[in-house]
Order: sequence, then structure tokens, then C-alpha cells
Amino acid sequence: MKKIISIAICLVFISASVYGASTKQRLQSIEERLQIIEEVLEQMVQATIPTDLDIYQDVSDPTELGDIRITGALTEIDDCDVYTTWTVHQGTGIMIVQETGDKVEGTGSVKITFPTGQYAIVHAEFAAKDLSGNNLIRCNIKTDNTVGFYPRAYIGEDDTLGNWQDLGVKFIDPLVWNDLTWNISAVSDANKDAVIRFALGVQNNTGSSRYLKIDFARAYKYGQVKAIVPDGVIQLFPKFYVGTYVGTGDDNLQINIPRKGTPSAILILKGGGTDNAGVIWTSTMTAGNSQQIEGGTILTTGIKSVGDCYFTLGTYARVNSAYQMHFIAMWAD
Repeated sequence: MKKIISIAICLVFISASVYGASTKQRLQSIEERLQIIEEVLEQMVQATIPTDLDIYQDVSDPTELGDIRITGALTEIDDCDVYTTWTVHQGTGIMIVQETGDKVEGTGSVKITFPTGQYAIVHAEFAAKDLSGNNLIRCNIKTDNTVGFYPRAYIGEDDTLGNWQDLGVKFIDPLVWNDLTWNISAVSDANKDAVIRFALGVQNNTGSSRYLKIDFARAYKYGQVKAIVPDGVIQLFPKFYVGTYVGTGDDNLQINIPRKGTPSAILILKGGGTDNAGVIWTSTMTAGNSQQIEGGTILTTGIKSVGDCYFTLGTYARVNSAYQMHFIAMWAD
């Protein structure tokens, strides 16, 4: 109990110290605090590894500090050296051209310009590719927008959007190449053994045209090698996680955590806009409830439930605004 209370006080302090500042100042302050926390934790998890450890491979366990990642052979989806592979699936006024001066690898990338005011989808067309056994898709993406222009990925075995596998939205830093990763381990092999479409969708509400540049989409399989002792897997201390996610506005949105353990305390800060004071949850609260930092209002549509390596969210805007970045600080048992 004392540990949970201390964690809650720490998280409240982080939230209160930035509440009331301008959005730009607030984001910068949050990012600086998260960076400091990460640097401290990296020092805390330094350890001397005994020489008599065994190892095992676990392809289902989330990646953690201390893991050694083993990556299998890549399956190329599209190298983006030819722009004619890409076409518009949904939307109007979209321009697709070849970019040769700004690329990650090969001879070029594909530049796609999206007019404002619509949700548009573009996709790469190719002969059927067997992605069964693969658990990740990676793609290099760059955009000129500064906020609220995030790509959603799909894969499909036909040309019908309703049959495609929705892989979710990813936050992206502007004006630099981002190597984005989508987890497809939850997609059954039956739904990815003859993939013919890789698609990206974006909602452009920025007021002007924006572009995505795309390069080198590929799939691969990985596993982690973990050190074990007779009593089990070595536990690295502390189990504190900081990170971000992009909201969807949908009820029961599940946020997966790349750490072992069930959360004991969670703080969420919305990254921009208005109505963005923090929301906190601890394991001592009534099931289904969370609480506003400001005013202490009890919520039933905020942080709704938690489990091993995940938590779920309701539709409350401070924790789940569509296309909005949110910051997380969390402790797990």
C-alpha cells in the first residue's frame, strides 16, 4: 500500500508541475521529465550477469530491458523504388509521385500528398506474399506535418477494405524518417498467408495539404532470448514504463505495455488541445474507476481495466482523444 501511495504522489507531482502551462511548454516539460526518468531507470537496471545462466527463447513475451533480440529473415513487401505500385483506395485529390532525393534505401521513396478535410487511404499492390509466421511489419515514413497527422496501417488478402486487418495508428515525428513498427502477431496465419495489399490511411484536418513519404515496407519474425536462473526469469528493477500512444476515441481501446506485470499505478497526460489535465489510476481504486488529477472527479470512462502487460480505456477525451498523442507513466508489479 505504501509503495502504491508513493507512486501515486510521484505521478501527481509530474502532472501538477506541468498543468497550467501553454501546450508547447507543457509538451516540452513532459518530454523532458520522461527523458530524465528513462535515463535514471537505465542506470538502475545495470547488473552483473552470472556466468552460469541458461537461456531460452520466448516469441510471445514482450520485449524488455535485458533481452537479446533474434531477428529472422525479412520478407520485403515493397521497396518503394517504383511509385506506380501505389494507388488511391479511398479519397480524392491525392497525388502519388516518385521521390529520388529523399529516401532511406534503394533508388527512391514514394511521396503521397493528401488534401485537407478527409480520411484517405492509399495502398501498395503486389503479388500474393505469405506473411504467415511473421509477427512485425516495419515501414519508413516521413511527414511534413507537426501534429495530428498519423498513419494507420492495414494489410489485406483482397481489395475490400472491410476485409482488411486494421493494424492501428502510429505516432510520427515530423520532418525526419521514422522506422515504424506494427505488430501483426495477433493476425492469424490464415489472414496473412496471401497478402496482396499494404495500405496506409491518414486523417488530414490540418487545414492544408500534407505529405507522407514511404520507403522499404517489410515483414519479419523475431524472438527474445532471456536469461533464466533456477527460480525463473531474472527480474530487472524497477518495472516503471514511460511512453506514448495515439488515441482512437473508441470504447475499450487496449494499450499494450512492453513490460511484464500488471499495472499498479498509471498516469495519463493528453499531449495537446484543451481539457488535458492528468488522469490517474491505482490498484486500490474501485474496479472500473479512475480519477482526474484536477478536482478529483471519479471517472468510469477513463482507465477502465488492467491486465498483464495492458490496460483498457473508455471514451473520456483526456485519455482517448482520436488522433491525439497521450503520454503514459506507469508502475507494474
